[in-house]
Amino acid sequence: MGKKKIPQLGSDTLFQMGKAERVQQSQIFDLQGEAQQIAEGLDLLEAQQFETVGNGRELIAEMESILGQMETVKPSDGLKESVDNAFLEYERKSVYESESTKYDIAKVREVMTHNNWDRYYENLSAYAETVGIADDEDPFLTALGENEYRKLDEEINGEFGRRTSIRNKTDLKFLSIAIALEVAKGLLYPVIAEAAGYGESFDPADRLHHDDPSIEKEHKKANDAYRDKKSKKHGKGEWIEFLYRTVPYDITSGTGTMGDVNLHGGAHRLYTLGHDPILGWIFGTANILTDSITIAPGAVVADKVNDKKIAGLMKAANIRTYRIERNPMRVTPERISMLEMFKESWDIVREDRMNLWAAIFSEGQHLKSDVNTKMGLPIPALEVFDPDFASKLYSNNYDALCYARDMKIIGKSAVVSILIDTIIGLVHGLYYDPEKDGSRELYEVRTRKILLIANTIGTSSNLICTYFTKNLKGLDIGGLLVTLSHLFGDTRFILNVKKEFIENKLYEKIEQELKQLDRIEQELTDYGSNHRAVYAG
Repeated sequence: MGKKKIPQLGSDTLFQMGKAERVQQSQIFDLQGEAQQIAEGLDLLEAQQFETVGNGRELIAEMESILGQMETVKPSDGLKESVDNAFLEYERKSVYESESTKYDIAKVREVMTHNNWDRYYENLSAYAETVGIADDEDPFLTALGENEYRKLDEEINGEFGRRTSIRNKTDLKFLSIAIALEVAKGLLYPVIAEAAGYGESFDPADRLHHDDPSIEKEHKKANDAYRDKKSKKHGKGEWIEFLYRTVPYDITSGTGTMGDVNLHGGAHRLYTLGHDPILGWIFGTANILTDSITIAPGAVVADKVNDKKIAGLMKAANIRTYRIERNPMRVTPERISMLEMFKESWDIVREDRMNLWAAIFSEGQHLKSDVNTKMGLPIPALEVFDPDFASKLYSNNYDALCYARDMKIIGKSAVVSILIDTIIGLVHGLYYDPEKDGSRELYEVRTRKILLIANTIGTSSNLICTYFTKNLKGLDIGGLLVTLSHLFGDTRFILNVKKEFIENKLYEKIEQELKQLDRIEQELTDYGSNHRAVYAG
């Protein structure tokens, strides 16, 4: 059974009882030292047969009676060993005295008469038994430590709160300005975003056909210029073929007879990773080097049937790669692993590094030629993790260009929020006064609090407006991301500063305690020296 928690006592009681054991140790130490001196004095008197002179026998009898009473005074179990060791050290250093006086005896009697330690330890043992704690140490000292720690914790947290509060007029002015700017931005964002076409799909009538002559002309012109430039330095080789032949991921013939794979018509750009604006630079380049085609899970019929049973990451693991034939051009049923495709790519690049640069150039030119067509390019990587959603957006003419436009709008919104925060932070920093505000870190906490509160209120107003207007396009995602960064970044900064502040205060407290202990030790040493000097005299 564990020890019960010690009740908290009043500060005066804790102080008195906490000092009690130290006083007892000092008094018993002196008492036993005096008893030793009396015993030595008796031995000396007996040796000199002092009992035959005057009232010597009465004096010896009185001293023996007092000595017997002194021997009944025992320290507590917890102090016994330390007192005995201290007394032995005292005995070793004490000066032998050959006589005792009535003053010494009276002093000893006075100390014994006013010592009520038996009663104190009886009460202590009864208290320990009542509350169910061990009595091998003074419980009042333990209670004193717990009380002091709680009080210190409250003092430090209170001081940190006062120093980092934003209740002064200057901070409140900055907070008001920051809130006004963030709220205004959140309310104006839907209007500005709508004017910029945020979230809108493209109109196919404004795009070129995929076989438009101008596209082929520009493509061939770029290939010729690259070939002429590089051939002067590297000469001719297989890399030139990579520039002019049809990219393998544009070939869809043969997939209709493969059973579980179907790259239907114009939607092949959605399901072939070579057409992905980001993943294409990896998979498309490898496809060009190895004459293969890598398809996303959405093109696999089995995945569509079991769509609800397959998580996004499991879908991503079902990426497939097939060999391509050039005569006639078709996708073969021969399937190769991703590792095998990249190993073959590496072998081809080792033969001639220009093969890699030519494949990358060809990939870039193909993406460039497709991006402005009526089919466009899919949203990056979405077809890998959520083919159905990617297909829905693609069929509604929302492609990579629309996504890039919206990302720019979101990015600009985030930049505006960051710009507001930067200006508020810099100007607020100009009002820093070391004498009044303390350390720079504590002042920085106040700045962070202002920005955190302002961004939270601004984003909340935008969310409320979006909820009541049912206009999801009015959601300020850029501002929301900046607010989230404040929630995580500023909170972590404030906690780190608070931790450092508490540690410094604890170190200061420990240093003060050490100095106080040194002072008490010196006072006890001086007291012991003076006390021995009085008895010696």
